[in-house]
Amino acid sequence: PISPHISPYLPISPTSSTSRAARPGPSAHSDPLPRLPSCRLPPDGASRYGIEYTLQGRPQGVMQIGEWSLDKRHYGADHPPRGLQLPPDGANAAAFWLTRAWNEASAGIPAWPDSHSMGTVGWRRNKPTADELAASPLARRVEGSRWSWSGVAGFEFARGGELVTPWGKGVWGLVSKAAGGAEDPSKDAQVKACADCLFADFANANHNVRFSWDADPPTFRSVRVGDLQEVAGKWLGGGGPAA
Repeated sequence: PISPHISPYLPISPTSSTSRAARPGPSAHSDPLPRLPSCRLPPDGASRYGIEYTLQGRPQGVMQIGEWSLDKRHYGADHPPRGLQLPPDGANAAAFWLTRAWNEASAGIPAWPDSHSMGTVGWRRNKPTADELAASPLARRVEGSRWSWSGVAGFEFARGGELVTPWGKGVWGLVSKAAGGAEDPSKDAQVKACADCLFADFANANHNVRFSWDADPPTFRSVRVGDLQEVAGKWLGGGGPAA
C-alpha cells in the first residue's frame, strides 16, 4: 500500500469542483498578475461572480460552473491565458463585453506570462451523467478500468465518475470541447483545447487525460492543469469494449 504521506507529486491548489459552494477560495500567489490598465467595470458587482453558460448558450444553473465559464477564481495559481474563447451564441451581451475586456488587457501587456491553465472552456468537472456516458464511447470504454499511475498500481476509473487512487478518492468525467486543438498533441493543447480527453481530478489538482489505445497495453498521458506536469499511465485491466 502507498503511504498517505507520499504524493503523486506536489499538488497545486484546487481550482474547481462540482459546485461553487464546495470550492475553496484562491490560493496565495507568489507571482502576482501584472498591474492591468485601469478600466471601467460593469456596475454593481457584475464582475464579482462567475459568468456561466452551457456551450449551447443557456445559463448553466444556480451555483454551477458552466461548460463556458469566465471567473477570476479559476486563476488563483496561474494567469488567465490570452485569447479567451468568446461566449456561445445566445449568451448575454455582458459576457461578450467582459471577455473582450480580459482579452484586450492581456494582449496589451507585452510581459503577460504564459498560462498553463484552461481558458473559458474546461472548468466544469462533473461526474458523467447517464446520457453523457451513452453518448461517449471513450467514457464507456474507460469506466471500470484499472491503471497504473507513474508505475504505481491502484488507479481506477470506477463507475459513476468515482476515481480511486492510492492518494485518495477523486472524480473523473468528460472534458468540454474548446475550439481548436483537437489534432494538437502538445501538453498545452491537452489542457486548453482537448477534444478527446477525460479529466481525472484528485490530490487537490486537475488533470486532463488522453489515451493511446493502439499501444500494447493501452496507455494514457495525464497533464496537470496549471503547470503541465506530465504523468504516464498503463492499463492493468477492466473497462468496457473498444468502440
